[in-house]
Amino acid sequence: MTDDTLENAVFRNLNEVGEALYYLNALVGMSKAKKENNILFLRLASDALKNDMMSHLMRVLDKTKSTGSFWYIYKRKKGAITEIIKEHQIDFSLLERLADKHHINHIRNKSHFHIDRNYAYSPFKVMQLIV
Repeated sequence: MTDDTLENAVFRNLNEVGEALYYLNALVGMSKAKKENNILFLRLASDALKNDMMSHLMRVLDKTKSTGSFWYIYKRKKGAITEIIKEHQIDFSLLERLADKHHINHIRNKSHFHIDRNYAYSPFKVMQLIV
């Protein structure tokens, strides 16, 4: 892989995280308005923002081999990223756990992007499995 590929992967992943944060900030603001008046539009918009936020995070944390996700970048620049993790005292195990196939990918594959027949009527069961 070329340095351009790595640079493009970094750029795309930062954009995905930025979008997820944008949606999170909008959700926080909407939650206040939602408490004051229970308008259907706000509920639909809130659900859409949550969906998009999760979609962006799922793309960044995807561990499949053919993606240019964070894990591709981590593999290519492990030393530099490890230094940043140490410098900022980041609990990297939480990120690894979240990206584990039994966590965020499980939600993605069983409920978020696909309708698994075992969870079709109870998508919240998927969430209970990973907690």
